[in-house]
Amino acid sequence: MAKPRIFVSSTYYDLKHVRSSLEVFIETLGFEPVLAEYGSVAYDPSQPLDESCYREAQSSDIFVLIIGGRYGSIASSQNDNSARLEEQLESVTRTEFTRAHDNDIPVFILIEQGVYSEYQTYLRNKENSSIEYAHVDSANVFRFIEFIHAKQKNNPIHPFEKGADIEEWLKEQWAGIFQELLRQRKDNSRFADLASQIRQLEAVNSTLKSYLESVLQSVSSADSGALIERENAKLSRTQIVERARSNTWFDHVRIFSQLPAEQILDLHLKIETINDIIPSLEELIADKTKVCRIIEPLEDIEEARRDFSRLRDILGQKPVRFTSKFVSSLSRYIKENKRKPKISDSELA
Repeated sequence: MAKPRIFVSSTYYDLKHVRSSLEVFIETLGFEPVLAEYGSVAYDPSQPLDESCYREAQSSDIFVLIIGGRYGSIASSQNDNSARLEEQLESVTRTEFTRAHDNDIPVFILIEQGVYSEYQTYLRNKENSSIEYAHVDSANVFRFIEFIHAKQKNNPIHPFEKGADIEEWLKEQWAGIFQELLRQRKDNSRFADLASQIRQLEAVNSTLKSYLESVLQSVSSADSGALIERENAKLSRTQIVERARSNTWFDHVRIFSQLPAEQILDLHLKIETINDIIPSLEELIADKTKVCRIIEPLEDIEEARRDFSRLRDILGQKPVRFTSKFVSSLSRYIKENKRKPKISDSELA
């Protein structure tokens, strides 16, 4: 049976005891720990060693990052750039985190309590390059923490003092993931049942429709054909209206015209070319200011024009092109008919 692969990222020498106990903890849960020192990383002889670690980090199921007082080795991709400023250098651990985070691997970050407390001191003294910190060998550790905090998601942080703190927090977090997966499974089951019921209703409706048509034809063959055709047309129109309601342009016209959906549908069915837009609106709406508010987005908003074209596609109409000549005519109409706000006497004084 496949096991979740847990990649553990940290500097080695200062945290080797924590890494060792974490390996045992992960195995106890029935998961597969991935730690470089235990041969879990398959190294590619044609690549620098750290590149193989990045590959494993971004292909793992869960990524655990432990931050202590050391910044660690610099990534091989930056070793050839001696002119780079010290604070810009990325460590192997930071690069592992970045690769995992960019690939949406669930990340869990643990920081030594002393380091995390001193991080607050760093935030208040970032511009002071002469300050010496007690818990880290480089201010880059704090810059790394600052980089993590800047992420908008997938960056939970938990300070720890001993290995038991790590294990307790990870148990709670991973139990939460398991519970969420069970809840999603239950929800998916409900959605599947609902979709099945909808499909059954569609089948029932189709059967009833066929049955009623057969009954009508057998009882009154003279009138049944016209009745069936009329009801089919009504059903088709209802379906078109429901599809049109999801169109942003249709919704825009409905809001500013205050017309029923059926009338808006009839309005657009009358529009054969773009030159019919204004006359068709004026036929229904006497207030030209209101007409201006409706057509205004078509003057210079490309997305509104696309929504207008999408609605025509829903209605089975031919596409139209918004020419520069038509846009100019829109602009003139709006300029001539858009009501200007009244100026009060106090403003004139």
